[in-house]
Amino acid sequence: MSTTTTTPATGRRSRPSDDDAMARFQLCVHEAGHAVIAALRGAKIVECWATAEDGRVKFTVDRQHHADIAWAGPFAELMHTHGDCPPEDAIRAAFAEASPEDRTLMRGRMPRHIEPDVRFAMPAIRRLATWLYKYGKATPADIERALGVRSGVDIGTVRWAYRQRIDPRTVRTPEGGAA
Repeated sequence: MSTTTTTPATGRRSRPSDDDAMARFQLCVHEAGHAVIAALRGAKIVECWATAEDGRVKFTVDRQHHADIAWAGPFAELMHTHGDCPPEDAIRAAFAEASPEDRTLMRGRMPRHIEPDVRFAMPAIRRLATWLYKYGKATPADIERALGVRSGVDIGTVRWAYRQRIDPRTVRTPEGGAA
């Protein structure tokens, strides 16, 4: 099933330029959250981009992962804004203000079980957000690189490492060297 999450940056255009840059980076974090968790859930990502006004991640994955991927974006943005433990009122507000596409995918429930996965993946989410901020879009290879895929360490190994809460950048290549 092909699915899209779109995040309009409503109300973000009336700020001074520093605030615009911060709002744009927050939108990049939001989209990177969707993309990173989608990749870790085995999704085929066909589109990932973010501008100052809007962002989108389009992917194909089993329906059972839709809610997790949908909540990963807003929760990553919350973590970027509030730190490791966002306040409950901010979490409830983010759920209430989620995009129509995200709300549809979450089917009216907040999948809080995904939050530890997002928390552990925040370094990769920040790397991808930085890429999106700089280039405006990301390919599947860009997303995998942000996750830690490299020569000798494929996406399957990276997914395994994340499930085990191992930083995939510490996984050694088959030749025995740190990659």
